Amino acid sequence: MCVPNAVSAVVNSAVGLVNKAIEVDQQSKEFKYRQQLAINNAKRANNEALRQKQLGIDEARKEKIQGIQEANRQKAINSAINFDLNSETLNNTYEDIINQYKNQAKTIENSYNLKSNQYFTQANSYLNQAKQANDSYKNYILKTSINSLDDFGQVSSEWYSKEVNYDHF
Repeated sequence: MCVPNAVSAVVNSAVGLVNKAIEVDQQSKEFKYRQQLAINNAKRANNEALRQKQLGIDEARKEKIQGIQEANRQKAINSAINFDLNSETLNNTYEDIINQYKNQAKTIENSYNLKSNQYFTQANSYLNQAKQANDSYKNYILKTSINSLDDFGQVSSEWYSKEVNYDHF
């Protein structure tokens, strides 16, 4: 024999489970959105890190070329003045000019590498956020599943206790 309270409890529990399923779906979308946002930000930061690194390489190369051009310009000037271009002093001067530009190139490249490393660090931070969102989602699903099983167990227990009529035994 079915007791109206038992049916009411089952219906209320079913409605509660449906509402919980809707909430889980919404939370799932939120966690996945946060995770994808973090992944996208990590990709952007990684791309910017690579771009900064390449900019540093390019700028350093330009600086080295400029040093060679400056040394050649000095050679041309000295040649026009009729200096001995094979003199050790002048050759050392040319090497000094080139080395000065090489050092400036290293400074430029190191500066860009520093920027690049900051973007790589930022990318790792975003990836950690994505992992945290994924872990939070898994924990939420596990907790929700356990709570739902408890709710279902309580409904079943209530249904069984109200359905069984012990007077017939």
